[in-house]
Amino acid sequence: AGFDRLSARANLTLNLLGFTSLFTTGLLADVVAPGRDTLRKQLQALTPFVDTLLPDYLGPAASKVGTDLYLIEQAERETKVRRLLINGCHWLDLVSRQNGFEGFAELPGDLRIKVVEAAEAATGTQAEVFFRHVRDEAFSHYYSRPESWAYIDAPGAPQPLGYPGFASKPVSDE
Repeated sequence: AGFDRLSARANLTLNLLGFTSLFTTGLLADVVAPGRDTLRKQLQALTPFVDTLLPDYLGPAASKVGTDLYLIEQAERETKVRRLLINGCHWLDLVSRQNGFEGFAELPGDLRIKVVEAAEAATGTQAEVFFRHVRDEAFSHYYSRPESWAYIDAPGAPQPLGYPGFASKPVSDE
């Protein structure tokens, strides 16, 4: 069985509601600090998630510059982040399993994008909080790494100084 493309939107909507109920019923709300290996296993969906946000299009994929490891280290230090990432990755895998795949990592790229878009569009839910936290932290980490600078044609990180020439008058491409 595979991911039924015709019912994908309905499945994702229902699964987003299920994701929210995980938090309101407390099924996953109390996450204790697991060991490092256990945490990495619980966060297996995180690498393909960040690589979906920042793929290897014009620069290296997010995982190639350690963005996934940065988030895992953050989860090791901060209980709230750990809870959010574990629950978010659990949801990613749950949606995937309910649609015939072993986990989020096994979804084809186009279906990963649909799941990521569904989390982003789930305004006011924990899925959206998960999406926004991971996106914000991933982008911040990714663009602080020298490996990504060539992609944006910059001699250094774009922040805190901004892009070179940001205060100059725009130049025509003609």
